[in-house]
Amino acid sequence: MAHKPTPIEAGDQFTKKSAKDAVERRIARSSDLTKGGAVTERHATDAELVRQEAGTKKSLGRESITFRSDLAPRNVERLSKVQYREVQAITRQDVSDPERLTKRRLKAYERKFQGQLAENALAEMGGMSLNDVKNNFPVYDHLFRGETASVKTHMPNPEHKNQHLAAYAHDLRVAIGATDAKRGKYAGKDGPSFAADQLKGFANADVDFTHASKSEIHRHLVDTATLRIPSGHVPDVQAYVRRCAAQEPELYGLPSHYKDSDENRLVERIKPAPLTEHQIRQAVEARMAELGSK
Repeated sequence: MAHKPTPIEAGDQFTKKSAKDAVERRIARSSDLTKGGAVTERHATDAELVRQEAGTKKSLGRESITFRSDLAPRNVERLSKVQYREVQAITRQDVSDPERLTKRRLKAYERKFQGQLAENALAEMGGMSLNDVKNNFPVYDHLFRGETASVKTHMPNPEHKNQHLAAYAHDLRVAIGATDAKRGKYAGKDGPSFAADQLKGFANADVDFTHASKSEIHRHLVDTATLRIPSGHVPDVQAYVRRCAAQEPELYGLPSHYKDSDENRLVERIKPAPLTEHQIRQAVEARMAELGSK
């Protein structure tokens, strides 16, 4: 009797175990959550303490987290040609050229350029880059009033059609605090918890976290986290996450007997960045050609 292929993630019924293992290894290598040495034992975590305290503290006579009133995402569904060219130019400046054009360094540069391109495209919608708070800010990339966005780009692999969907599903679980880091300096913490470490006490002309406790910041991040991805990827990722959540709701922070409204709120966190997979591939190919001609 033939065995069914091991799914890459709940909801995915057609991917071989070898593909699942490859994705997990890739995520472990690339994720900010998993850098560093292995952890052999699990300690009590800040995340557990923060969850218990979240929403229970109030600052004196004022809102603990304040935003400039117009710090809301502008309705930019797709970059204009002018915006697209500007984003390409800015991204070339933002991403340092590799010192030597080895195959490995070029691949790393390509991934970095691809991700930065999406972040710069999202900036056309307004808001504030979290790299202004701290360079390489963990998990999240952009802050709006009512939204804390994690920007991700995974390109489809024709050999493993659900690989990029599984990677996005993992990114979503990290952003909403539904999974903890397994190793490295963040081991045992969820994404909103160690992002809250970086925002504690931060204030500028756009936002003010000065009066917020870590638990209040954590709760804000959990409540407002979104996943911003290339616009054409959104429907497939939303459908994939629905299938996953139906089989293992606890992986997505849902109760075992969740309501349709709970599921809808979950998938509505998956939002488009204002550029397409084709635009990303086009920009990356053009930039790699420039590097190759040097």
